[in-house]
Amino acid sequence: MLFILNQDLQTVNVLSMKGVISKGNSVYFEDYYKQMLSTGAETFEFKTMANSKESENLVAGNYIAFREDEQDKLFNIIETTELKNEDGFIKHVYCEMHGIELRNSILRPMQVLNASPEKFASLILENTDWQLGIVDDIGTLLDINIENHMTVYDAIQQYLV
Repeated sequence: MLFILNQDLQTVNVLSMKGVISKGNSVYFEDYYKQMLSTGAETFEFKTMANSKESENLVAGNYIAFREDEQDKLFNIIETTELKNEDGFIKHVYCEMHGIELRNSILRPMQVLNASPEKFASLILENTDWQLGIVDDIGTLLDINIENHMTVYDAIQQYLV
């Protein structure tokens, strides 16, 4: 199942792989999920019927969420195009991993002493479009020495997860 989320990350529709296209069921098909190990980028593409109620929410700026290998995935809808075929108009949806910016944002070497996880996370997210949400205070203080340039995503994985 694919969950269609609006810009506030609220689920507005669901698409399934089951159904019959000619009966107007809200199905998706020809889906393609790709991970590029060298860059960490992920893309997702799929098609659905363009005249469905759900298709109205498949617009750039909205999101697609699904589960892959027991992990939740969230993608930004980047582009949609409509194509004509024998069943009517098909909507092709191209998505990129939500958070790709964190893979492309580079941190310079730094030393952070006696900082809470919340303080460290806020510091490394500072020059991105991301901001920290609610964080439980676990009473731990971190001493982190980043000796080489690294991505914000890698810093989160290495020091906060």
